[in-house]
Amino acid sequence: DRVLLDAYTLDGDHLWRIDLGSNIRAGAHYTQFMVYDFDGNGRAELMVKTAPGTRDGTGRFLSQGPAAHADHQRQYRNRHGYILDGPEYLTVFDGRTGAELATVDYVPARGQVSAWGDDYGNRVDRFLAAVAYVDGQRPSAIFCRGYYTRMVLVAWDWREGQLTRRWTFDTDHQPYNHRRWRGQGNHQLAVVDANHDGRHDIVYGSAVIASDGQGMHSTGYGHGDALHATHMVKDDPIPKIFMPHEVGHYGVTLRHADTGEFLFDVRKDGDIGRGVAAELDPGSAGVQVLGRFPTGTV
Repeated sequence: DRVLLDAYTLDGDHLWRIDLGSNIRAGAHYTQFMVYDFDGNGRAELMVKTAPGTRDGTGRFLSQGPAAHADHQRQYRNRHGYILDGPEYLTVFDGRTGAELATVDYVPARGQVSAWGDDYGNRVDRFLAAVAYVDGQRPSAIFCRGYYTRMVLVAWDWREGQLTRRWTFDTDHQPYNHRRWRGQGNHQLAVVDANHDGRHDIVYGSAVIASDGQGMHSTGYGHGDALHATHMVKDDPIPKIFMPHEVGHYGVTLRHADTGEFLFDVRKDGDIGRGVAAELDPGSAGVQVLGRFPTGTV
């Protein structure tokens, strides 16, 4: 089946359709697309992972950068439905027309499938994305791959018709040497100014990656299914991170976004699949947090 992205006006008029083709899987794990005015021209662009077979909003196959020589008729999907071979791209599309503006190789490439945590192709295709002001002034797109073992985050800038890499954070490859951060990702990320320096940082599960692409902290508590990061303590400029954990006996934790120091934890064995942080009691200053434990208690 084809994977389609459609643009509509708020009046319901259809503007254009991007057909990502049969070499892109559809789903929350795979199809991360960012719509934002990345270059400050007053109009939003669309940035998304693409592949051979992708057609832009004008109906044309991708033709820029590495896609210029792509075999757009080739099917890379295997009999189990996984796509474990073939080129992978990152493309910027014009928000008004859906036309391709630039295409580059997706970073990181999948490489050896088993390096991501299994050998059949599930964990290699875990993608996340966000928009962040990592320089404190202009937006960058953050595109990521992996969270169970190897984790890679890349900051991209779209400026004056050029798509360039600002930085890459890679837990496994030199010269990065970020092994402490390996396997700390969640099913989602959050963008906050973790250390109150005016620049956005990336909360990646049990780890935080700083605005300059360096590791800020890692608790080592590993993967989780839920995450809430925001200002939770009145008059405190440092955000807090509330997270339930999937493995071990870590239960739920609340930590400082900058240092990773825990304010508290509730130790429980097993997979704590859900948790939430919200101002549930208007009469009490700050935020309350809830976690659901395997016993059914909250």
